[in-house]
Amino acid sequence: RKDIQRSLTIQTNGRSELHLFANHRYEYREGFILKKALVSMSVATLLAASSIPAQAQENLIYVPVSPCRIVDTRPSSGGEGAISAGSFRNFLVSGTVTSQGGTAGGCPAPRPGSEPLAISAYVVAVPLSGSTSGVLTAYPSDQSPPAAGEGATVNFAAGQVIGNTTNITLCEPDTCPTIGDTGEFAVLARSSIQHVIIDVQGYFYPATGSCPDDMVAS
Repeated sequence: RKDIQRSLTIQTNGRSELHLFANHRYEYREGFILKKALVSMSVATLLAASSIPAQAQENLIYVPVSPCRIVDTRPSSGGEGAISAGSFRNFLVSGTVTSQGGTAGGCPAPRPGSEPLAISAYVVAVPLSGSTSGVLTAYPSDQSPPAAGEGATVNFAAGQVIGNTTNITLCEPDTCPTIGDTGEFAVLARSSIQHVIIDVQGYFYPATGSCPDDMVAS
């Protein structure tokens, strides 16, 4: 799984798909109607203009959703409490998330029956008594945490409330934890106890089809 290099497919609704390519071409499909064109803007420019996450992963379909809270570790919001320094906690990305402080009624995934490979999310670090400066790191729950100094999701100073929009890669469906602390991704509080709030903004799914040969970026 890589940051965007060659192409990105964005699903804007149930019938429309926009394919962006690094050679400045785009392909737009509305139902069975296919349009192609050569544009002067780069993929990065198109992404910025469309408010699509700039770190979107290659060859995935991004399905935006209205922001939905999936995590709030504060007990006043129904969470399980702050993540202790040097420890991590796994979290779900959709479905019933009230036990992790998420929205009552849950955050339904836009493609039921299809497993997302990553999410776009706004991650907020919230201090509490005893918090110092530190880092929150989100990563797939079937992998070990990144090494110190790598993979920072949110950097915070003592007493600071600060957020960051990022993409979080999820565990592979066949290797996600199934016993104990289940969830598709983990958050590590590397050096300080900290609360975390996470709102999901979109889901990345595997692309369902191939693009014409003349549309593949060189």
